[in-house]
Amino acid sequence: MIIGILGTCPYKYGRFIKIMEILNETIDDEIVIQCGSNKYDSKKIRFVEYFDRDEYGKQIKSAQCVISHAGFGVLNDCIKYKKRLIICPRSKKLNEHSDDHQIDLASNLINKSQSLKIIMPGEERKIIEYYNEVMLKPFDAIFDSLEKNRLIRSIKSYMKNVL
Repeated sequence: MIIGILGTCPYKYGRFIKIMEILNETIDDEIVIQCGSNKYDSKKIRFVEYFDRDEYGKQIKSAQCVISHAGFGVLNDCIKYKKRLIICPRSKKLNEHSDDHQIDLASNLINKSQSLKIIMPGEERKIIEYYNEVMLKPFDAIFDSLEKNRLIRSIKSYMKNVL
């Protein structure tokens, strides 16, 4: 199963749904998207408004791959549970968020991990390539201690500079 996480932000994020639809055309795995207040309809993708905390944890733990906005919480959970991760940061310019902190964070994390792929605005078609790359990575090699430490340092450094 592939889990998509949009978070709780009230801004529309149709670009993310398009990315997931592109992926859905080429894979056989079930796709479930936590869509928040956004309303979408699809014959092949299952949408869930919100998961409670326990269900969210179960979904993340059972997913083969997580595709998500660039929220701190989901990044932390995927590192903690060693999940294959593709992030698609929301963009202020595209009216997907009130600011560009997700773009800034994603830019800070590019090339810091082989277990993490980032789709920046305009790169939506890379989803197939990135998905195939992360799925080739063996579970025991996802976010090894070196990668984990490097990413956590980068995230802490980013947050320190922002706050």
